[in-house]
Amino acid sequence: MAVTKEEGDETLLFGDFAYGDPSSPSTWKLRIDDAGHVGGAIAALHGGGYRGSRVRIPAADLPAVKKRVARAWLKFHPDKTRTDLPAFLQNALD
Repeated sequence: MAVTKEEGDETLLFGDFAYGDPSSPSTWKLRIDDAGHVGGAIAALHGGGYRGSRVRIPAADLPAVKKRVARAWLKFHPDKTRTDLPAFLQNALD
């Protein structure tokens, strides 16, 4: 049976998030399951944060998180290329 997390009326899987322990839904952060959530994840990772809050990710995990967010952004923006990614994510796929 898959580990899931309930948010409102939605049942989410670890793959819907950019960070956390796959077996511990309480650690899952940065939803990336649609374009709107990817935008929120980008805001939470950079600048002033999402709704004024910047997500805290251990430095050692940040490259992998940025890579997941960059891949999700490209998935939901199929007409864009890597050079269209927000600047702080452009090197995440290297």
